[in-house]
Amino acid sequence: MVAPDPKAQMLVRPPVPKVSGPKLGRNVLTCATLLIAVCAAFFLVVAYLVSLTGIVEFPVLKDYYQAPTPSRQVAQQKMDSREFEALISSRIREQVEDRVKNMAVTINEKEVSGLFTWGIAQGLRNSLAIEQSQVAILPTGMELFLKLRWSLGRIDLLLQVKPVLQTDGSVKFEPVSAKLGMVNLPSWAILPVMSNIFAKDMGAWDLQAGSMKIKTLDLKDGKIVINFLITN
Repeated sequence: MVAPDPKAQMLVRPPVPKVSGPKLGRNVLTCATLLIAVCAAFFLVVAYLVSLTGIVEFPVLKDYYQAPTPSRQVAQQKMDSREFEALISSRIREQVEDRVKNMAVTINEKEVSGLFTWGIAQGLRNSLAIEQSQVAILPTGMELFLKLRWSLGRIDLLLQVKPVLQTDGSVKFEPVSAKLGMVNLPSWAILPVMSNIFAKDMGAWDLQAGSMKIKTLDLKDGKIVINFLITN
């Protein structure tokens, strides 16, 4: 009987697998690449949303931007709050002298636009360039359009408000809708600030004099008609 050769047994033994350590470098590189991709995608989404407002212009997305446009162009009559008050007072005085019983004062959109532009300029204090500002008066409401320019982009704002007569005779401008660039905004996001500016300037009117009180406020195409009630 022939004994087995120990060398032959050594030749048929299976190789011992090598155990390698964790590939730390490759995992770190994969995580870093994924993080960069996520950040880039987030930046692109934010850039796209901001570009829709027009506040910041990105050269790549500039051609996709479309600014809101007002329903019509309104030429304005330049005036400040004092000139506006004097204008209203003179119209009231004329009717008082003529002893008009049903007194009504008409204010056109050119005059309101002039007051609006003056109020915006006072608020901005030359921080932004006003390219266009106007108020179009429609039977359904008042349309405020504001176009500003700054170093990084532009502000194109289209607001819809409606004047509401208060019990104390003042006029409050309630927000209806707002559009910043191509983005429709909820009215509470921007209109309260704008309506406060607008109401501040228009609220400076002293429309009550002696026995007169505002009865109704009607919107016509291109003008506001304020009807007064004489209490004595």
